[in-house]
Amino acid sequence: MKELNYFHFNEIDQMPEIPQLPIPDYVALNRQFRVALLKPENGAFSINKDTGHPNFAAYLMCDSNEMVTWGILAIGEWLCANDTTWISPTYTDFFSEELGLYLNTIKAKRIEYWYLFYANTLAGAMIRTLYNDDKEAIERMEIAAESLLALAKEINYDFNDQGYDYTKCERFTMLDDYRQPDSIAGFAYNMLFAARLVNKPEYLEESYKAAQHQILGTKFQTAAQVC
Repeated sequence: MKELNYFHFNEIDQMPEIPQLPIPDYVALNRQFRVALLKPENGAFSINKDTGHPNFAAYLMCDSNEMVTWGILAIGEWLCANDTTWISPTYTDFFSEELGLYLNTIKAKRIEYWYLFYANTLAGAMIRTLYNDDKEAIERMEIAAESLLALAKEINYDFNDQGYDYTKCERFTMLDDYRQPDSIAGFAYNMLFAARLVNKPEYLEESYKAAQHQILGTKFQTAAQVC
């Protein structure tokens, strides 16, 4: 491993070549997890009374419905070659026509950057899996890309806050520890994905601009810490 031309972590030398514990049976674990997940009494899975779509909470005994939970489970169903027709309809529920964005929780207006980019990244993953080459899904993704770009320009590409409040059209930060400056990487990824998906080179330029902004920001932060 040391012969390879990349940074070497010395801790790796302390790791055994072969794990001492047996490799889990992930197929069996997946089946057990799926059975437990779909039991209504466990409080994670429910059917939306208005839409008839499956909802998934972020944790047990919770009545929330979150994109970061549903999206991972939906892709998991696809990866396991299971029938996804029962879970896929929830996809459009997370798209806000008002904001032109995919949201982690439906009708949210005060949004943390991390959740914003995670939700829209998952939305993109759907186009590559459950909604492959779906015209309406691609159109929504382009709308979301435009909305993300508008947000980045509004805040001058400065994501060093907790999130954005669309009801007040301003950034918010409850505590300094909650700032999420690295979320600009999520913006860059979404721009790159959209550039390839809808063939808009200007999105690629935005992705590059965001990456440069992050690199310069990291340098300034490092210099400040040294001083």
